[in-house]
Amino acid sequence: MTPLDDQFLPDEAKKTAVKLRKTTANLVRHFQAPALQLKLKASLGEARSSEFATLIDSFEQMKRLWWTKLTTPLEEVNSIKEQLRILQSRTQKLREIHDQKKEHLQKYEEESKEQKEQREYEIQNLKTTIGSENANKEKELKELNEISRQQHEQLENQHKEEVTALKKKIDTLDGQLNQVKSKNKAEETKLREEYKKADRLYSENLNNYDQDMKEQSRNKEQANAQFEQAHHELDLINDEYRTRIEERKKRDELLAIMKQKNEEQLKQMNLLNKAAEWVQGHWRGLLARREMEKARKGKKKKKKK
Repeated sequence: MTPLDDQFLPDEAKKTAVKLRKTTANLVRHFQAPALQLKLKASLGEARSSEFATLIDSFEQMKRLWWTKLTTPLEEVNSIKEQLRILQSRTQKLREIHDQKKEHLQKYEEESKEQKEQREYEIQNLKTTIGSENANKEKELKELNEISRQQHEQLENQHKEEVTALKKKIDTLDGQLNQVKSKNKAEETKLREEYKKADRLYSENLNNYDQDMKEQSRNKEQANAQFEQAHHELDLINDEYRTRIEERKKRDELLAIMKQKNEEQLKQMNLLNKAAEWVQGHWRGLLARREMEKARKGKKKKKKK
């Protein structure tokens, strides 16, 4: 680096170095403010803004150069001007991005404000609705309590009346039950005597029934013997009947087969006759058409001559 008081340093380079130092000092002071740095970080973001990080690093380097009070030759001044131009373009881009972010932030704040007002309005409506519903609920609860109290009193009175009526009915039924018991006792005594008489009659009838059953058993044995003999004879008759039925069935089957064959032969003969008639008719027609064709050709030849 060449100092500014060097005698070989051109005036233009000295002016450029002084101007660059002032511009760098102004930029460093401007971007050194913590509020501005936080605002830029919040609007652009640390993780996704590599250009902003590069810009900050460049300003830090220029800050260090300014504090050490270094000067540069013309070539380096030109390079610094180029870097300054690049930095200015980047600063312009960052300002545009900052303006866009600021506009987005303002729009978001306006939308948030509108949504907040809308939500407050909805909350107020919900509060009024809840208040009215609570009032209606309390009113309905009071009405239901009054109705339930009236129903309870009505049911209690009805229950007392029913209990009184049931007590009267129970007393009446107790009197009737005592009368029925005394009546049933007399009837039971009478029925016991009748039962004894019926038991004696049953014993006598049972003895008579045993004797009758013995007699009927003997008659049944005789009838069974006659039945077995008749059943044996009937089996013989059934065997003979089945054999005759089978013979008749065979004769009927043979007759049916013969009848079917005769019908098939008759159908076949009718079919052959019809076929022969059809062939003869077509053959005669063919002969007639040939003769007519020959006659027509002969007439044409005569006309030509």
